[in-house]
Amino acid sequence: MAITEAIKEAIWLKAFLGELDSLGDPIIVFCDNQSVVHLTNDRMFYERTKQIDIRYHFVRDVIFEGNVLVNKISTKENPADMLTKRLPIAKFKFCSKTISVFC
Repeated sequence: MAITEAIKEAIWLKAFLGELDSLGDPIIVFCDNQSVVHLTNDRMFYERTKQIDIRYHFVRDVIFEGNVLVNKISTKENPADMLTKRLPIAKFKFCSKTISVFC
């Protein structure tokens, strides 16, 4: 569900920025969950994934159309961690530097 919300936001941002300048490149969304990366890139429907609401399957269609790419990011390199969990100061500084926020 989180990747769906992230992709919806990315699509909205691309449309917004597209009004300012033409953007034709696909959106790259990074995810640190290997299972989610495989589920989003695989167009097959499995018995174990039948409980996923149909509205979340649109992610697969968006990826298939080439508008979005979902790539794996290592948990050690994920700058979003600074917004979601407590971190040691070294990891926080790494995340801040990664997103170009200097502290």
